[in-house]
Amino acid sequence: MDTDIFITMKKLAEATPEIGYISTWYRQGVPKETERIDSLVLALEYTTKVDGIEAIDPAVIKYLVGIGEIMSGLAKDARYLAGSECLTSPLILDHRSAADMLAARPPGCASTTCARCHHWRLLAGDGGGLDRARGGGSAGRARGAFCLDPKAT
Repeated sequence: MDTDIFITMKKLAEATPEIGYISTWYRQGVPKETERIDSLVLALEYTTKVDGIEAIDPAVIKYLVGIGEIMSGLAKDARYLAGSECLTSPLILDHRSAADMLAARPPGCASTTCARCHHWRLLAGDGGGLDRARGGGSAGRARGAFCLDPKAT
């Protein structure tokens, strides 16, 4: 997304009481190594309604948590760290996605309970067109949430 449009959308969200939160979209023209951090900081300059942001690179997680700590004054505040992975059939989770999920896993997270789970959605070939053809919106698409336990076998 263009930075000017990004800023305009953040201002609109802040000025509109009906908007509860706004996502931090990927921006063009920003080095990919720092884009997630730069976009979060820029969003926070224009709105208090910032939602979590995907780290994309596990090395960025500590900085996103650090921003949460600065904004809240609470240790290990991951309020701006979202977990989300999009999978394509045949449901293969790549190394980068798995590393991101494990790095973002909060302390004490077990495979059955988690304060902040990752969400997943199937991409192309998930039957979404079928859902819409039946008037079902996206209700029939496979979605879910899970936690990773690296000790599980």
